[in-house]
Amino acid sequence: RFFGPDSGWLGGGVGRPGRHDIVFFERNGLRRTEIEGGWSGLSNAPTSPADWDYKIKEFCWSCDSNILGVWVSYTGGDVFQLWTTGNWHWYLKLVLRPIGSSRFTSIYWHPEHGRTLFLASSGCLREYSFEYETVASLSGPPDDLGMLAVIDRGDALLTPFRIQNVPPPSASYKLSLSSRFSPPIHTALSSSGEILAALSYKVDLDSEHGYSLSVWNLHPRKGPGRGKIMNPELIGTSQVDLYLPTQISLCQGAECSWSVRVLHQLAEGDGEIAEFGIEKGELKRIGGIKCELNGQLISTIVDSAPLLWQSRQGAIFEGETLSKISAFPEFCFSSQSVSVVLDGKIVHIIVGFANTKLYVTATGQKSVLVSPIVTSFIVSGTFLIYTTSAHESVYAPLQEIVQALAKSDEGEQDATTQIASCVAGWEKRRIERGSRIVTAIPSAMNVVLQMPRGNLETIYPRPLALEVIRSNIARLEYGRAFSDCRKHRVDLSML
Repeated sequence: RFFGPDSGWLGGGVGRPGRHDIVFFERNGLRRTEIEGGWSGLSNAPTSPADWDYKIKEFCWSCDSNILGVWVSYTGGDVFQLWTTGNWHWYLKLVLRPIGSSRFTSIYWHPEHGRTLFLASSGCLREYSFEYETVASLSGPPDDLGMLAVIDRGDALLTPFRIQNVPPPSASYKLSLSSRFSPPIHTALSSSGEILAALSYKVDLDSEHGYSLSVWNLHPRKGPGRGKIMNPELIGTSQVDLYLPTQISLCQGAECSWSVRVLHQLAEGDGEIAEFGIEKGELKRIGGIKCELNGQLISTIVDSAPLLWQSRQGAIFEGETLSKISAFPEFCFSSQSVSVVLDGKIVHIIVGFANTKLYVTATGQKSVLVSPIVTSFIVSGTFLIYTTSAHESVYAPLQEIVQALAKSDEGEQDATTQIASCVAGWEKRRIERGSRIVTAIPSAMNVVLQMPRGNLETIYPRPLALEVIRSNIARLEYGRAFSDCRKHRVDLSML
């Protein structure tokens, strides 16, 4: 039996014919939810516990009761599973294996930081810090499918939100990436949402440092209709021998060829960004760049954009030579590079989010704090959209942010002061407490929010609607502009 520190739930394992289940009860005895077992790798699970090929050694909650850890000992080695819940459904998000050994010796959650975990084996002691990541396509119109991938056990739950709004744990399409109790280590979507890459463990626990890298072309349907929502095709797969990979990203080269960048740790202790290209259905290594340990690849809206990498100290490097171009005051787990057109020139800026603080920086310029009370963000069209702990969604024009950075570079005015003066004029909208941004579809003029209990809500902010209406007028499509004005109750005088 085990209690969640903050959840008030009593949990325990229940042995059933051929499997184990984890059930949860409230303190008053009412049964709430359960995790259906099936940890056995045998084709015919035996009914006698003495014949099972695994043993559940320990259940342990994080200090905030948001993550449940399950220590499972198999015949070939140990694994530690991380489970989260939403909409009364339990998701298996990640599985960790020992490094330098096949068995864990101790597992311990940090008593104050709910997403920090310590795993000890006979070979080493490692500290893990986790953050939630939204795997979504970032492209703008007309390719803004709003594709989203939710990892649940060995599957990717895929939904193009421009066509269908399906709340998890349901999805438009379920794509099997790996075995049932071995979710991928990391997944990545192309900016258009048509290409998906996944990095997974090999099924065999005895294969040390063995991983599987796969790339799918989803072939999604881009408009309304009655056909299949997508028809995934495996276009490249390979077994890769890496020591400790942590992140992958997709990039597009010449002649629309795709490659996958893998950020991993070498056995000597350094970091490396390895690149694998697709050749006749296989992924073959085509290069690698040495880097510091524990960094991160920065996502870009354009798949063919140069490589961007962030060090553990927050410094930002670009290109194959990893030349430093800027820096954040601290490491930003969630970061994104976007392009803004200002006075006929294209300016590249980088948005970073760390510990409720939202930063913006550009090449050769100091970073600027946009807001210290941010809970989530996304870039949609010409707006930087973020939610705050004051239960508001804010719509910041990117051009005003770029102008503030330019004035700071010219010495006219401090950029932080300039942005602080602009915040009062930015459009704001009240949202439900605890909501966070899932994705935004500029062409559909909407933003999808997820509530704390897991359900989804779609809103149509006025700034996004006005942006689409203005673009329709500029293209002389007055019929669409008139229809959008009526639909979103916009004053027809702007026509």
